[in-house]
Amino acid sequence: EPAERFWFGAFEAVYRALRGEDVAQDAERLRRESREVDDPQYRVIGLLPLLYAHLMNDELQALQRVADETLANGLAGAQGALFGARGAIWGGDVETARRMRTAHEGDRIGRQTRAERAAMDAGIAALEGRRSEARQLYASAQQDFRDLGSVLSLLLTDLDIVITGSLEPDERQRAGEEARALAERLGSPPLLARLERAIAAAPSRPAVSPAEPITPINEVTRRA
Repeated sequence: EPAERFWFGAFEAVYRALRGEDVAQDAERLRRESREVDDPQYRVIGLLPLLYAHLMNDELQALQRVADETLANGLAGAQGALFGARGAIWGGDVETARRMRTAHEGDRIGRQTRAERAAMDAGIAALEGRRSEARQLYASAQQDFRDLGSVLSLLLTDLDIVITGSLEPDERQRAGEEARALAERLGSPPLLARLERAIAAAPSRPAVSPAEPITPINEVTRRA
C-alpha cells in the first residue's frame, strides 16, 4: 500500500543517512509527499530523513529550519525539538537550545523521553557553565540509554559530551571511546567523522585512544 511504502521508505532513508549515503533527493521527495497527507504523524515521518541527513552532515542551520517545520505539526512533531536542541547545543546556541527544550515538553512521557530531556538539559547546563549539573544530567541520560539499549541515543549523548567539552577530561575520553565503539557498531561514518572533528577541535583535551576501555560514569547518583 502507498502509505506503508511511504512509512518504510522514510525509515530506510534514515538508515542510509546514518550510513553516510547521500539521501538529499529522496529526503526532499519524502518531504513533498508528506505535505499531501492530512495526518500529522505522516508529515513528521516525512521530515525524519531530512533531520537525520542535516545532523549527519553537521548542517546545523538547515537542521534548525526542519526542526521548526517538524514542530509545526503539533504534538506529533515534538521530537523535532530533540534534533533542534542537539543542533543548537553542538553549535553553542543556548537560546535556541532552551527554546527547543521547552517545545519538547509536549512529547510523551516515558523513560526514553526522560533521558532525552536530561541530555538536552545537560547540554544547556554545559553551555551555561553549570558543569556540576551538566555532569549529573549527562550521567543520568547515559545510564538510562544503556539500560534501555538505546544505542543511537547513547552514541549521540556521548558525542554531545565530547563536542561541548563537558565533564572531566577522563570522563570525556571515556565518552569518546564509547561513541567511537557505538558508531563503528552501527556502521556510521558520519558520526565517526563528527567525533574526530570534535576531538581535533580541542587539542588540549586528552586524545581518545581506541585502546582505552569503556567505563560508564557510575559514581554520580542517578536521578530518581
